[in-house]
Amino acid sequence: MSSKFNLDLPDLTFRNAISRFFRVHGRETLDSKLPLQNAAKEPMRAGVDGLLKLFNRHDEIKRQKELQENAKIEESAFKSAQKHKYLQAISTKDAYKTNEQRMDVLEKEIEALIRTSNAGFADLDTIITANASELRQGLSILQKEYICLADELNSITIVQEKRLVFEKSYEELLEFFPNTNLSKLVANEQFHEKTSKLLKAQYKKREDALQKQLNLVAEQIARLEMKLAELENIPTVTHAVLNTHAEKSAELQLLRESNNNYDKKIALVQRLKEVTAELDELVKRVISDTETIINAKMVEFNDFIYNGLRTSPKLTIRDSEHYTFFTPDDLGTGSMHKGLIVFDLAILQMTQLPILVHDSILLKQIEDVAVEKILQLYTETEKQIFIVLDKQDSFTETAQEILQETAVLNLYPNGGELFGRSWNHKE
Repeated sequence: MSSKFNLDLPDLTFRNAISRFFRVHGRETLDSKLPLQNAAKEPMRAGVDGLLKLFNRHDEIKRQKELQENAKIEESAFKSAQKHKYLQAISTKDAYKTNEQRMDVLEKEIEALIRTSNAGFADLDTIITANASELRQGLSILQKEYICLADELNSITIVQEKRLVFEKSYEELLEFFPNTNLSKLVANEQFHEKTSKLLKAQYKKREDALQKQLNLVAEQIARLEMKLAELENIPTVTHAVLNTHAEKSAELQLLRESNNNYDKKIALVQRLKEVTAELDELVKRVISDTETIINAKMVEFNDFIYNGLRTSPKLTIRDSEHYTFFTPDDLGTGSMHKGLIVFDLAILQMTQLPILVHDSILLKQIEDVAVEKILQLYTETEKQIFIVLDKQDSFTETAQEILQETAVLNLYPNGGELFGRSWNHKE
């Protein structure tokens, strides 16, 4: 349906696009203070979101939100790895400086040991083997953890690859059970389809977090493997010197890892702040641009209706979750309904919205001269506008002519009803 009406916009369904602009008796869309409302108790953010989608500005915000979400996942995975002791961690800048000072001392002490060491002894291989054994034990623990994470990731991937097929036709069922209540079956099928989409999003988020954690564990495995390789290149020293060298080298390595991880944590936090700030700025800019062009177009239409003598309705979008709509210095019923009409006409002209529906309840509270101008605006668009009006003869002569020329269906009592008679008359 969207493609037929040239309404193929990202993440926007045909129903969501047009239903906000069906303003008929009995629907919540008649609230003159909430022109973007589609249903009772619908949050304002849904209306703002739908408006941005109509203006094709939602996709750029969506991409920035994805960057923010990725930054959150990466930071969370890093913190989780530190919490579970996969990574050496410090939490303050003072600890960072203390580590730097200690590293300077250790590097000098290790250099002195190497300079003063004697030739290696026969038991060097034994010592190296013992150190290697400790490293292999740590490596074994990390490898088991890696396997567990990989298994969980693989399970999630398998679940996501399974495609659930939801029934769209019940002709065969009706053939054997003609009295089946299809509405309940359809509602149940729609519920499970929505639940499936929600679970898919949650699986994807968990999959991203697991992948980040796998990468961190893989880094630790690589470090231990590198340490095993470095054992072969330890200078030949005496037993006592070798032990001292190993202890100081291990301490130095831990301090380096702690400070490197602190640097990475700060970088991840800063990255999240940056993408969040960029998202906030983008949302503000997109909202401001959208609000400005809508208000400008409403001024144009309002001036046409009232010859520039009346104030125009104003849309103020505070953020992605809050907005206000009213006509300054004019809170009369007719003015508020006129505001809805002017807003709709502005959206109709500036977006790919294909249709408007206005019930008579919107127009009958507006003065006749203004109704005439509104009808003229209706006729100037090539898009579809459906209106309902009664008491046609009470409007201006020009308005009556427009109605007569554009009427699709004309109903009247005593034979001119939609089905030939009035259903509320007693027999």
